[in-house]
Amino acid sequence: MSNQNETTYVERSGAMRAAAMESRLAEDAKQYAAFKSEMRQVEKHSVPAAKITRELGISFAEYWLPNEAAAAENHFNAHYRPVLKMSFTVFQWIIAAARRLPEKCESMEDLYPALKQMWFAGELLAEGQRIEAQEAHAATPVVAVFDRLGKARVALEKTFEGATSWDDDTRNGVREQIAKFEEWLEVVKSKLGSGLP
Repeated sequence: MSNQNETTYVERSGAMRAAAMESRLAEDAKQYAAFKSEMRQVEKHSVPAAKITRELGISFAEYWLPNEAAAAENHFNAHYRPVLKMSFTVFQWIIAAARRLPEKCESMEDLYPALKQMWFAGELLAEGQRIEAQEAHAATPVVAVFDRLGKARVALEKTFEGATSWDDDTRNGVREQIAKFEEWLEVVKSKLGSGLP
């Protein structure tokens, strides 16, 4: 009798597991169908976006910019950014993506080599930030000063974009910081001397 009850329990348990699995399979099948539908939407929007990216990148590659990185960013910010409404980094990602895209983009396979650059350009992904800037070990003092002052200038120009909305206390605080920095620059310039005998 107990053997018969055990068999019935095992059978019931197996039937319950089978029913649960059937339900789970049905739910997962629905989810997979939804997934495929969403992925088709990704392709539907990504292929036209790739075509636009390629056209933009080809155009952007023809913009005149100075060769040195900091000077190029300064020029971009002064002349192109106000109209394009994009950062220099996005501008560069669009050019990089365009270089990887084929002349005709008709499918996800066509744009696969440029997907990461497109995601960066579309600001869907953020590029990892270095804690310290990478620099050449053998930079001359002239190159090092030019590079660091260029980067400082880019950062400060971004800060001063909002200067028209600053209150008087903020303006005075900024003036004080500039005055301190000017004093320091005078000390640095005096260390260089005139260079004359």
